[in-house]
Formats: sequence, structure tokens, C-alpha cells
Amino acid sequence: MINQYSPNTRIISAEEINLGEILKVLLDRKFFIMASIILSTSISILYSFNLVNTYTTSVLLAPSDDDTKSSMLGQMGGLAGLAGVSLDDGGVNKTDEAIERIKTYEFFSKHFLPNVKLENLMAVSDWNKGKNSIVYDDRIYNHNNDQWVRKSRIPFINISKVPSTQEAFIRYKELLYIDQDRKTSFVSILVSHESPYKAKEWADLILSKINQSMRDQEKSKTIKSLDFLNDQYSQTDYKEIRQSIASLQKEQMKSLMMLEASESFVFKILDYPLVPEQKSAPKRSIIILLGTIFGFVISSLVAIFQFYKPANIKLKNSNP
Repeated sequence: MINQYSPNTRIISAEEINLGEILKVLLDRKFFIMASIILSTSISILYSFNLVNTYTTSVLLAPSDDDTKSSMLGQMGGLAGLAGVSLDDGGVNKTDEAIERIKTYEFFSKHFLPNVKLENLMAVSDWNKGKNSIVYDDRIYNHNNDQWVRKSRIPFINISKVPSTQEAFIRYKELLYIDQDRKTSFVSILVSHESPYKAKEWADLILSKINQSMRDQEKSKTIKSLDFLNDQYSQTDYKEIRQSIASLQKEQMKSLMMLEASESFVFKILDYPLVPEQKSAPKRSIIILLGTIFGFVISSLVAIFQFYKPANIKLKNSNP
């Protein structure tokens, strides 16, 4: 039988590839592996220390009580139904609605963005701890002249110098995280920013605006309900019905008074947001550790592959 392999080709069985031989291969190529680890670790260190620190603040919330509202809606439902008007809120949980509203483009564009500076959302490059000032990316925003100067980094693609509201909304969602404990109904809102002071400021802003916007919406509904009851009162001559309507009007006025007096319409604050002293990201030690492991794994695989590469070795099954 003609030998189809070159004289330098080593023919071994699969059983010959054992742990001891692999360890010997790694030891023989230890300088290559060590150099790869040092290179990978150095790159990881440079990369991690070029990342900007991010600070995250959190606020712990509990749902506000709404038993009075639910009871009142139940009382009014029958009377409103007679007139072909529905006062039911569809059974939507107020807390769940508020959480979803905070994530929406409408809430961002109407209640959040008008109360912040766009450059603090889209052009921050760092935070000066000593001066407590935000450092802006000069390629995007010229702080001295208060001008947007950004250009597309991709040739032949034009972008507007001033970021659009939709672009800003994408960044907003990256900085925001909301978690709800279904067992306790407690809600945690986390806001991140390069400046710890902005993180706290924006967490306070989101909480204030969601309470205000939903309180205003409920106030509008209550006023419409009062208008409906007033119309019904003037249209009926039955004493019993007029007494029932008057009772409902009293409850609606009480509800309107509570709406005006209460600042915590949706959420009660259990733990207020603080200015964080410690950064939340990046985790530089983890980045460096992963870079070191990556360098070791890749260099080891390269060393093993070079030893067992098909040009030098032919594997065959020991059991013909």
C-alpha cells in the first residue's frame, strides 16, 4: 500500500492526545502564552481606564392607596351606565400604568426633555469631580459657544448637528432602569449618568413628573365626572336620585380636594435618591480579569492547534 503521508507526518491514535501531552505543549510554548497574556491584559487595562465613570442612583417607591377611588367608581358606575357613560378605568393597575408611562416617548418628550439640557443627555464625555462640572465632547457640542458641532463619522452620511428627540429618547432609555417586586409591589427606579448629581436630579424629576402628569389626568377625569353629575342633577326631578347624585358629587369634590393636596398620587417614596459617592460602572477589575483570561485561552488554543495541526499530524482511530 502506498504511503499517502509525507515523511514528517506523525500518525497517532486519538488516545495519544491526553492531558499530559497538552500540558507539555503549553509548557513548551510558555513564553508565547505569557506574552499573549501580558498583551491582552495591557489592552484591557488601557480600555477600562479610557471608559468614563458612570454613577447610578435609585429611589424605592410604594404604590399610593387608591381604595377610595375604586370604591367611588363602583358607586358611580351604575348611575353613569344609565346615561350611557362609562367611568370605569378598565381595571388597569395605577402602578403598572405609571411604570409603562415613564418608559414612553410621550412622557419623555412632554415631561422629561423640556426640563433638562439636551447636551447633558447627548454630549457628555466626563465629569470633573473637583469642580463638580460636566465635561462635554468637543466633537459633538461646543460648550463655550453653546453650539452643536457634531458630524457623521461615516463618510457620505449626513446627520443633523442637533440630536433629534427620537435620538435623545434612545439615550434616555439606556440611562433608565425600572424594577417592580411583584410580591411587595415596591418599585425601584434607577437612573445613571456621568455626573452623580445629574443622576439624582433626573431621578427626582422623573418621580415628580409622573406623579404630576397622572394627577392632572385624574383631575381632568374627576372634573368631567362632576360635570356629568351636575347635568344629571338638573335633569331629574326624583328626590331619591337627586340625593344619590348629591352624595356622589360630595365624594367627587372630596376626591378633587385630595388630588390637589397630595403630591404622591401614584407613588409614596420609601427611600429617597441620593447623590452616589461610588461609581456603578465600569467594573474595571472584571474587565481586566476577563481580558487576562481571554489572552490565556486564545494563546493556549493557538499553541495546541499549532502542535496538532493537520499538516503535522494525522489522527486515526485505534480500533480499525
